[in-house]
Amino acid sequence: MLLYRLKFDPAADKAALFEAMFAEHHWTPLWRDGIFDYHHFHPNAHEALGIARGQARVTLGGEAGQTLTVKAGDVLVLPAGTGHRCVGHSSVFVVVGAYPHWRENYAIQRPDSRLHSWDACDIGLKTWAASSFMTLGPPATDI
Repeated sequence: MLLYRLKFDPAADKAALFEAMFAEHHWTPLWRDGIFDYHHFHPNAHEALGIARGQARVTLGGEAGQTLTVKAGDVLVLPAGTGHRCVGHSSVFVVVGAYPHWRENYAIQRPDSRLHSWDACDIGLKTWAASSFMTLGPPATDI
């Protein structure tokens, strides 16, 4: 896991700046929203989270992981398979989520559950998740 603490002009549209920065480094920005309040991970894609507004307490590494505070200007880069959840956030909290090119069709999985974004029930979920993670490798470029 990587954590970058960037400094932006306070008046800047940080979400737009994150989207441009991610795209420049070959990561596709796909959404603006928050972070799920339940533990989940992406077995087939690395994930970059740009905190555009507000702040939050986020647990990284699954249920036994470490909880830290992130705030506007921070970027988290999570390797595929890294469990994470939002424990709590400010009243205004906006995140830009991005994924390496060719990994935009990512899966969301809760520990001990089926895939959230699409159904893999016929292919053996644990085998699929393990093989996806092992063949993924590092992203072509860093953030």
